[in-house]
Amino acid sequence: MRRYLFIILSIVPLFFGGILLYQIYDQVFKKTLDQLVQLQRLYAEQAASGIESFFAHSKSALNHLAQHDSIIDMNGDMLNELKKFYESYANEIKAITRVDKNGIINFTIPFNDEVIGRDISYQPHNALIMETHEPVISDVFNTVQGYRAIAFAYPVFKNEEYNGCISLLIPFELIAKRFLENIRIGESGYAYVLSEKGIELFSPIEGRTGLSVFETPEQYPTVFNLVQKMLKKESGIGEYYYHPPESKSKVAIEKIAAYHPVELENTFWSVAVTMAIDEALHANDSFVNYFLLIVFISGFTFFMFVFGYFRTKINAEKKLREEEEKYKIATEQTGQMIYEYHVGTGEIKWFGAIEEVVGYSPEEFKSFDLNKWVDNIHQDDRESLRELLNESEKNLSKFQAEYRFKDKAGDYVYIDDNGVYSCLDKTPICLIGTMKNITARKLAEKELSEHKVKLEKQVKERTKELLEANAKLEKDIQIRKNTEKELLLAKGAAEYSDKLKSEFLAQMSHEIRTPINTMMSFASLLRDEIGEKVNEDLKLSFTVISNAGKRIIRTIDLLLNMSEIQIGSLVINPIKLNLYKDVLENLKLEYYNYAKEKGLEFEIICGDPNFIITGDQYTLVQMFSNLIDNAIKYTPEGKISVVCKIIDNKKVVKIIDTGIGISENYLPHLFDSFSQEDQGYTRKFEGTGLGLALVKKYCELNNAEISVESKKGEGSTFKIIFK
Repeated sequence: MRRYLFIILSIVPLFFGGILLYQIYDQVFKKTLDQLVQLQRLYAEQAASGIESFFAHSKSALNHLAQHDSIIDMNGDMLNELKKFYESYANEIKAITRVDKNGIINFTIPFNDEVIGRDISYQPHNALIMETHEPVISDVFNTVQGYRAIAFAYPVFKNEEYNGCISLLIPFELIAKRFLENIRIGESGYAYVLSEKGIELFSPIEGRTGLSVFETPEQYPTVFNLVQKMLKKESGIGEYYYHPPESKSKVAIEKIAAYHPVELENTFWSVAVTMAIDEALHANDSFVNYFLLIVFISGFTFFMFVFGYFRTKINAEKKLREEEEKYKIATEQTGQMIYEYHVGTGEIKWFGAIEEVVGYSPEEFKSFDLNKWVDNIHQDDRESLRELLNESEKNLSKFQAEYRFKDKAGDYVYIDDNGVYSCLDKTPICLIGTMKNITARKLAEKELSEHKVKLEKQVKERTKELLEANAKLEKDIQIRKNTEKELLLAKGAAEYSDKLKSEFLAQMSHEIRTPINTMMSFASLLRDEIGEKVNEDLKLSFTVISNAGKRIIRTIDLLLNMSEIQIGSLVINPIKLNLYKDVLENLKLEYYNYAKEKGLEFEIICGDPNFIITGDQYTLVQMFSNLIDNAIKYTPEGKISVVCKIIDNKKVVKIIDTGIGISENYLPHLFDSFSQEDQGYTRKFEGTGLGLALVKKYCELNNAEISVESKKGEGSTFKIIFK
């Protein structure tokens, strides 16, 4: 009888102990799962907030850049501004490009000659900004520079009219490394991002990035249900079944995901943080072992129950602390400060980037309870903050506030505070939130506001000046009309005088050239007849006569050619010809010795031996002869290269030298008649200043464009494009 009683007494506490263990297990199960879900939700919101802040910062920088005059007008200072911007953000962007209002690339940093002039209006984001004139963020796409990136295009306006855009090319890997790759919950927890169209912009699963979730045949219906909610810009928690492609098992994994939208300019993304439920509950597996242990050691049922209870509680709390430590390490990488405020006890825990946000070390900040925290908040912000907190706790809604907080140095910094309540049966248990220092953003907004007021004042003053100037102009209209009549008469007289001058110059050039040629012929004849019979001084005089005669003839030829063009007597004969064989090859023979005498390398490179163009052979020879002659003349040492190639189906010829170069101030006057950089009798190089003016005219006659790039002391490159 006692044996049965002993067995009954042993079974009764074992039975109730099993029920108690199950209740404890279920409580820990719910608490663990709830904590991990809140952690997932917080990770998703942090990642979304980080990405939104990244693009907000980029937008602010682009807005400032788009108001710069050189960017608006695309003038010479634009290169320096784009370079400074690129160097400031080189760790965040791949390139910065200036696109005109027709979708043509005007300039890009890093410089890429092959993409300049490319039409990218067909790209969806460029087509959208050309239509809406609003900032546009693209999906990941293949750029014309040859890599995959995201484009952030910002409009540029000139006189309130759309004048193209500035486009940042941002590698998505940068965003992923900063906000997504560090998100890990256990072994199976990770983050992924979907675009508005369901494209996976980021996924740690190999081969998934860039694919559509709707094109994956092995997905379960629950996955598509979750995706449909994400693509509706919703925020929430969802469960689904997933079968990893690499898994040999046919059993699907039950997973839980927290998702949150990322609000962007013209679109949105959705961030999801997911993990397997089995792994989330792995910490509770030891309960089964404790229960079996109690069954086998029935004599110590009560003792083992108590021991198992406390041991299980300690292990669960240890596991939670381990998860909190992982959580702390991950959040410190985001530059945000994390807090847990327990509603019932009033206890607050702080961790994350504390020193970065408020200047205190983590050890110093442990002493901050709720009252001490409130005491450091600016007194003008306390009442509104208290109202927001009470309303959030009452409605169990998301808590969000901005306020000023006194940091360790005694200065007030701006804090962006975001939190969510962890609830049990609709009762708030804990407020989990993040804080970040937004002082720099606030100061920038203030500076922008002050700048806006200043601009508005300047606009009013300028408007007043314009009205006064307009009144004055109306009085001058009649005077200007009379002046215009006089100018028209003077213009006609000047044109007639200029024509007489050109005709006279052409006639005189012929008259001078004939006796000069005769003098040079007789000088050459005398040198051949008596050259060996006279002393070295007389021999040198023959060379001086020859060089002087050639100089006069070249000057007369330039004057004559310019006169023919000006009076319209030059007749051209456009034909199809091989530029290398019919023009450049003969010039190579003519100028090879000239370059060799100066110790220079001279080469003509033509990748296509059949470099066919349509043009006038005489003017083409004169054009390239002038350019090559100038390159040799102004190059004291180094190399002259003539390069023919086809770029974007256009025939291009470049004449490149390593000479003295051309100053930036003189470049606009380079093709003016009778213009030289060095003037007066002390100039270093001879010439009339007509050579490049004629080259410009010959290019126009042969339907070609000429441009030049040069830097003083480093050489010049003349580029001719045949249309």
